Amino acid sequence: MKIFKVRISDRLFSQEDPKRSEKIVVELKELEKELPGIKLKIEELKEGPYWAACEAHRKAIRLSYPPEKLKQLQSDLWHLENRIKAPLEAHNKRCRQLERENEDLTLPLRREILEYVEKYLEEARGLRSARTLGTEKRLIDRGSRGESEITVRTMEDNFSAVEKVIDLFINFKAKVRNGMDHFSHGEIIEAVKKFELGVNLIDINVTEKREISESEWKDLRQSNLLG
Repeated sequence: MKIFKVRISDRLFSQEDPKRSEKIVVELKELEKELPGIKLKIEELKEGPYWAACEAHRKAIRLSYPPEKLKQLQSDLWHLENRIKAPLEAHNKRCRQLERENEDLTLPLRREILEYVEKYLEEARGLRSARTLGTEKRLIDRGSRGESEITVRTMEDNFSAVEKVIDLFINFKAKVRNGMDHFSHGEIIEAVKKFELGVNLIDINVTEKREISESEWKDLRQSNLLG
């Protein structure tokens, strides 16, 4: 068994304060828990005072209330609309502030991880190898003309095993770039360790025997993949 040994987590060095990142992620999770309660209060306001204010405003318009009274009802309605919007806007603003701060804090670490991933990915692409096993005789059915014998070329390669490694690197690279906005410093390190474990379990010496066409064989020869 031969594995493509990946070591990233124990090589990482970040000058940013990991504790601050941890605190941000904890606060973001707390804010996420608060969201259902905020939405419930909004619904209560809409179904209670806001609905009553809307009804009063519509009645004032329908019955042609004096301008002063109508203006007061419009002002009450405007204040209620602000009361409804304010908590959610404040919540979202705080989330965005924390997310931006955490992105800035973890960006050097994520960039460092991506550098290692790119290096390993390039190395993994060079692990593909194949060897010609020779030729085999095959009988094919030609219907009314009976059977005839053909010669096919076969080879053995580790392409499938190596592609698994390459796919893991490509998917993890995308995750580091776009899927770790809410990850703390420690969570990012744990994600790297989990990724390493997944790659290090793949045996890149596992080969498969298959039939290849003459043109495919020539392409492989030109790419120096055939041993």
